[in-house]
Amino acid sequence: MFKYMYYNSGKKTCEKGTKLDYKIPAGSDFVWILMEKPDEHEISKVSKDFKISRRHFETFRKEKRSARYSINPLVFVFMDYYMEGEKIESSHILFVLKENALIIALPTITPFHNELFDRLVTLMETSKTKNIATLMYQFLLDDVNENYDVLDKVDTLITDIEKRVVMNANKMTIADVVKIKRRIHLMARRFWGSAKIIFTIKKGLTPLKPDVESMRMLDDVYDTYMHQVDILSSYKDMLTDILTIHTTQASNDMNLIIKRLTSFTVILMVPTLIASIYGMNFAEIPELHSEYGYPTTLIAMIVSIALLYAFFHRKKWI
Repeated sequence: MFKYMYYNSGKKTCEKGTKLDYKIPAGSDFVWILMEKPDEHEISKVSKDFKISRRHFETFRKEKRSARYSINPLVFVFMDYYMEGEKIESSHILFVLKENALIIALPTITPFHNELFDRLVTLMETSKTKNIATLMYQFLLDDVNENYDVLDKVDTLITDIEKRVVMNANKMTIADVVKIKRRIHLMARRFWGSAKIIFTIKKGLTPLKPDVESMRMLDDVYDTYMHQVDILSSYKDMLTDILTIHTTQASNDMNLIIKRLTSFTVILMVPTLIASIYGMNFAEIPELHSEYGYPTTLIAMIVSIALLYAFFHRKKWI
């Protein structure tokens, strides 16, 4: 899917389109192009018109982390997280930032980014300030704010694991915790990488030369990323605590099992000892010929079992 918005500074209007009929901006005009699952024809035309290496469009979807390819023009890719219903989705986003053009490419078509494009076009039409810096800021701000919905979902998953640990440790597997902890670690690395790219723009090392207001806006995006990195760090600590609780509960359960086994072993030891003594093959054994020898022995076994059971029950071993 191909979309673009062209800002005509002379007429002060935003022109929209879905075909490759955009104009090459000049002067204070600028264009914003959104390419979702771009085909060969779209990549060829955009690469030629804006002098961008085709390699960036072909390799960005294979990146495992946020990365910067070049400074002038600024070409970078980062991993974007967003919610589709109740599911956390992620996608690579390729940014190409020139003095009068912003080109964004995604490997797949997503409802979230289509809605974001339409929303920002409407915002730019009514905004008093219309420039690449404002457009870039609005896109990054909306996108980074979406991360909070993702973080809320992660928080819900962690809370669910905590409840399962408290109710019954057996319902939680270590794999559940390890899986979500690995995802959090990956998200933190990607958020940090994205924050570093924002820092590069702030330092004025790109075609975008931010003024005081643009700098303030980029600071806002950068601070939001860093706040989210801190949140992810706290989530990792929570998961570490959950693993500790789980390990402690498992250890306590094992101790309880050992106590029970020890209790039953001791309980059975006394009647076993009595039976072993009277099972010895000797001619003369006390009570061997007694009329009440057998029931007396049985009673002694039962009483020993009862007393030992009562003793261990009071100590809460069984």
